Amino acid sequence: MTYYAGLDVGLRRTSICVVDETGRQAHASEVATDAEVIVKALAKLKRKQVTVGLETGQLSIFLTKALRAKGWKVVCMDARQVAAALSTQVNKTDRNDARGIAHLLRCGLYREVHVKSDAACDRRIVLASRRQLMTQVAGLESTLRGLLKIHGVVLGPANRLAFLPRVRKVMKGLGDGARTGLEALLSSLEHMRSVLASLDRQVRNGAKEDARSALLMTMPCVGPLTSTSLVTVLDDATRFKASRSVGAYLGLTPRQYASGETQRQGRISRCGPAECRSMLYEAAHCLLHFYKGPSHLKRWGERLAKKKGMKRAIVALARRMAVIMHRMLITGEPFDDARLKPA
Repeated sequence: MTYYAGLDVGLRRTSICVVDETGRQAHASEVATDAEVIVKALAKLKRKQVTVGLETGQLSIFLTKALRAKGWKVVCMDARQVAAALSTQVNKTDRNDARGIAHLLRCGLYREVHVKSDAACDRRIVLASRRQLMTQVAGLESTLRGLLKIHGVVLGPANRLAFLPRVRKVMKGLGDGARTGLEALLSSLEHMRSVLASLDRQVRNGAKEDARSALLMTMPCVGPLTSTSLVTVLDDATRFKASRSVGAYLGLTPRQYASGETQRQGRISRCGPAECRSMLYEAAHCLLHFYKGPSHLKRWGERLAKKKGMKRAIVALARRMAVIMHRMLITGEPFDDARLKPA
């Protein structure tokens, strides 16, 4: 008989519920959130055919890989779909959630989520750290501008290289207390900028060394950040049956509503990774506005811009670029603009 184990994972405790193929509960317990402890709890059942299910969360990647390494069949389920199914419960408890996950697993009412590889997770950490540092750098610069306005100093526009010297020049006319506080912010800003520059170099060097990122950079206006971000998000490109489904995965396809005689399309869904989607949008924007070389892909976007407007054309071009780059990863061939020549 096949058994299904649902795990409701928390930061400290995990609820386990096991049901058989008829829906009868065979086991229920609560253990510490540790892979070894969970494996021991499941091993006590002495059941050979056990499928383990858990929803996506902060610890889902780690637990899924750890349980699979121990030989268990693990399914990582979409948390939004699981939450919608479990919202019908009257009492929401960890025990009830684990039982609900087990029943969803038994009935097949779930969408499995791809668990990314260790290399993709490492690249994701680098990109996320870079994004966070950029946010902090911009916040410190805005803070310095705001504090200087207390003394009537308006810096005005300044590029990255001229910002710090201009602030230090203005600080000379301020009091000791103001200089102490501003100097602390300036030293923090300098350190963050140096760390951010080192991460940028790491991303550029990694894109050159990685064969897949270098392949994607053969497309015009696709640089190290865009290629690395897309490679990280897709991870295993073969998991998509059709290249056009990549656009929906990245949230670049319009929402659809159809009920009876009513059928309409809305804005793009914006599902999936926001950073990769913004990178593709910037690449499409650069291709339409700044790229000077001959390109059938650019002409396609310009024709669409005349019909639908520039913003819609950029989104459509970003979606098409993602589809083409996925096909490049599948075939291993560099970008060939001649193939996009209209018949």
